[in-house]
Amino acid sequence: MEVEVATKVIDGCVLILDAVAGVQCQTKTVWKKISGRNIPAIAFINKMDRDGADFHYAMSTIPKQLHIPTLPLHHPIYDTNVKGAERPRFLGFIDLLSEQSFVWDEKKDKEEALKKSTNNNKKKDEREFLQPTVARIEEANNLYETLIEKKQELIDIIADYDETFMNYYLEFLSTSDDTPSILGQKELNSQLFQALQRVIKQRKVIPVICGSAIKGFGINALLDSILCFLPNPKEIQPRQMLHLTDPKATAIFPPPNTDPNVTDKILLGQVFKVVNDVNKGLMSFIRIFSGSLESKQSIYNTTKQKDERIFQILEISSNQFNPISSIPYGDIACITGCKYTRIGDTIISHHEKKIFNQFYLQGMIIPKPVYSLSIEPERTIDQKELEKILTTILTVEDPSLLMEIDQDTEQIILYGLGELHLDIVCDKIMRQYKIPITKGKSSIHYRESIQPYIQNVEFSYTYDRIIEDNKRLYAKILFEFSSLLEDNSNSDNSSSDHVITAKEQSSAIFEIHPDAKKKLTADEFNTVNESFQAAFSRGPRGYPAIAMKVVIKEIDKIQGITTPGAIRACIAMAMRQFMKNKEYQQLLEPMMTVEIDIPNEFMGDVMTDLTSKRRASDIEVTPIPDSAHSVINAIAPLQPLLGYITVLRSMTRGEGIFSSEYIYHAPVELRYVENQ
Repeated sequence: MEVEVATKVIDGCVLILDAVAGVQCQTKTVWKKISGRNIPAIAFINKMDRDGADFHYAMSTIPKQLHIPTLPLHHPIYDTNVKGAERPRFLGFIDLLSEQSFVWDEKKDKEEALKKSTNNNKKKDEREFLQPTVARIEEANNLYETLIEKKQELIDIIADYDETFMNYYLEFLSTSDDTPSILGQKELNSQLFQALQRVIKQRKVIPVICGSAIKGFGINALLDSILCFLPNPKEIQPRQMLHLTDPKATAIFPPPNTDPNVTDKILLGQVFKVVNDVNKGLMSFIRIFSGSLESKQSIYNTTKQKDERIFQILEISSNQFNPISSIPYGDIACITGCKYTRIGDTIISHHEKKIFNQFYLQGMIIPKPVYSLSIEPERTIDQKELEKILTTILTVEDPSLLMEIDQDTEQIILYGLGELHLDIVCDKIMRQYKIPITKGKSSIHYRESIQPYIQNVEFSYTYDRIIEDNKRLYAKILFEFSSLLEDNSNSDNSSSDHVITAKEQSSAIFEIHPDAKKKLTADEFNTVNESFQAAFSRGPRGYPAIAMKVVIKEIDKIQGITTPGAIRACIAMAMRQFMKNKEYQQLLEPMMTVEIDIPNEFMGDVMTDLTSKRRASDIEVTPIPDSAHSVINAIAPLQPLLGYITVLRSMTRGEGIFSSEYIYHAPVELRYVENQ
């Protein structure tokens, strides 16, 4: 969820890949968010010093898994003379643009670190990285031929994606009867550099560089690449703002035909993270898209329609927060003192309040919970404090976390995005807030709907009751039900083939036919709205109803007998009766994408377990090159995956790695739910 919010406030990003594993399950998840917002990226192949690191394998996983062409700007240099090693030791890389080699001497690094270890004045968090030996690659150098080959490949790739550069390069080749050298050509390098900027910012390719972050190898090159190839705030297109009450109304920021000197002074920012600090209180992380934000400044939250006053502005440096006087245009910082501001909220200054007070930048879409867990404090005295922490701190920091208190057991019920999500929350309660808790019953958040084949099915219900004092209540309504599920069934009509994707997992909706609407008073219309919302929030089995449409076609009223209460009861009982019908009802369970990394020797046991006990489908096995491991990708329901990591480690002697992510709800046979 934090990735979803972060993508709304960044202009470019660095995709960090493990040199051994390449693209992994979570990499693909993050990349979908990045691609959805068309954000330019640079790929950094990290951990090149690890055993089994393979630059070319890791890079090859990018076009295969992320579907974007790669453009290597580095070529690794290895020490091939190391004896007894499975793979050559990583020494550094060739920078194809500068035509230089960057080589690190780790032995020298260890000797210098040993000499400095006695220096007690050095701060604990400070680190001094070994500087590389930088040398221009001349013709006598044994890397010269490699440089020519790899730079020619780089030029060819860029020429395929940038017509301007291709035309220049063809002209460059025609200036001489002999093939001119591509090395040491200032104008060629300048044109190459400009073409790189264009194709990267247009997301036609992703440049790839390498190094080892923990040792500082290649970090300076990465920072230089960020400055050179990713867009700066001035290059970003105007942002669209939405209206609070009118879905069709929008505004463009900055306003068209506005003097740039004036635009730069108009404040616009968006909060993308909120953290509670014991000493500073709520700390809001904000990106400034325009103007600047001053300490002690009064601001206006257009999302909440609230005035706020900044108490302090803090510059973020790793885990350090240093007070500063202002946040300049394009920067990110932390502000304190905001009482109402939450994740995704839009901030403007009071000067723009008249123009943009009803407009806001689109915030985050909070996913609905699919898993719940009951908890209670081990000590009764901690009950109030635990409730306070959850309601005023944790749910503010994480909007996808919901809680309620069970009226019967007084247990706290947490709702989240999965088992791991709530495990992290529980761990934070115990570790950070020192409250020991006991975990209780967990459950899966199913959804209720109706069968995909149900389209425009009419259902009439009459509510006619005699209550106390012989008072009669009456309402008769003709409904029309339609499923919004996508019917992907095969010819065998197997229910397991019905799939509803996240996009199609729409909320249940209702409509009123114009003729029926004319018969309703304002109070009765509000009652209908409230009744459907209540019916959709809790179906006959106790789960929310989704992906269905209900239309009130006709309503029969009797003067003095048909009351809002009668209409409410008629809708509630009709919905319950229709959805309880076994021919119509459809229960949906959360489905997860699964990625499992295991040694090949355990493949048989793991595959058998996935198919027989986890109800996995769409299973794909990908061997990792030059490794005794393989990666299994599959789709499986959430319920049988609960506690799976423990089972997997037992089957693989602790070597199995497992990750999963929610994708959509899909139909489930009732026997699987009833057997829980």
